[in-house]
Amino acid sequence: MATLTFQIDQPTVQAGGVLSGSFVLRTTQQIAASSVEIYFRGKEYTYIEKGSGKNKKELRNKIEVTYHDLGSHLATQRIVGGGYINPGAYEFPFEIILQDSLPPSMWVYSDDDYAKVEYCLRAKFKGSGVFADYEARRVINMLAKPSLERAVPRLVDPFVRRVNYLAAWEMGELCIGARVLDTELMPGQPAEVILGLRNDSEASPQKVKLKLQEIVNWTVGSEKSSKTRTLAKTELVLKNQQKPLDKQTRLELKANKHERREQNQRDIMNELQEAKPTEALRLPIPQLTTSGFKSANIEVSHQLVVKVMTESMITNPEFYVPIRILAGGATPTRSASPPVAQATAVVEESLPLADAVPIRDESVRQYPDFGVAAVPIPSKKD
Repeated sequence: MATLTFQIDQPTVQAGGVLSGSFVLRTTQQIAASSVEIYFRGKEYTYIEKGSGKNKKELRNKIEVTYHDLGSHLATQRIVGGGYINPGAYEFPFEIILQDSLPPSMWVYSDDDYAKVEYCLRAKFKGSGVFADYEARRVINMLAKPSLERAVPRLVDPFVRRVNYLAAWEMGELCIGARVLDTELMPGQPAEVILGLRNDSEASPQKVKLKLQEIVNWTVGSEKSSKTRTLAKTELVLKNQQKPLDKQTRLELKANKHERREQNQRDIMNELQEAKPTEALRLPIPQLTTSGFKSANIEVSHQLVVKVMTESMITNPEFYVPIRILAGGATPTRSASPPVAQATAVVEESLPLADAVPIRDESVRQYPDFGVAAVPIPSKKD
């Protein structure tokens, strides 16, 4: 009987980094093997269901992108020296340099539709089993490449929103503007918003709601599906609450509404420019947020929703700010070398596999026929 397992150095890896570890073969009997294959592949799935009952139609799309295929490039080699493996335990270390452009692992549902990206590491000894070859699989959690930290602020120009009671009776208008301190954020960092507000209505703005939303769009041919979900939200009391106007004052201001709007917009712009970062409303980005990306059939994006809460049954104005969620991790370094297009592995001078020493021998034996260095595991008896 033989077993094959993976030992991974990193439970989570990042694009542009290194995936390293080893796969371990333990066998109590001599087994035949013509070659060994090692694969690291990414797969992108999209599924959309249309109709119901007899009219139900299932649309599937599966793109198997061979981001790294060691079986094709390095590790499918003919085993020399007889093509068999003696009883014992053997460890085969490997090291794979990952491409910068790999999308992160993800999975999202919308009713019966879904989209996902997943990665799998696989090793197989060809010709080693009676009915099926001995093999091992390991799902790898992938994060996008860490991004260079930089502040990308955004100014939301002041705009006017009418305020109505029960969506029918006019109560005046609010002038709202905002300054987002940074629109490119990593998980764990806070989204910070400085809000500017002028109240020319009979309503009383009391609180502000902040929400971070994730929007996932995917396709199968010409069909489309999407899912919007809230990842984080908070509710904050306005520090400088502005009192509502009485009806007479509101009507007097309405007579010169164009001049009033221009004045409010100028005041808000000045206020936003002079405001200190400590005055910002804050919403932390969850640590497990998937970074934004766009692949062949899947697109993940994010937005910040800012909603001004007034009284019950009165209009609550809101606006949206696109947010780019970056991959976390160490800040990458710039390199003049071209990106790595294929996986690499450690290859050293070797002895044929048939000459492998028994498990009790602690000396190192290396087998480049597998595209990696193999180290026999010492017995527990030693």
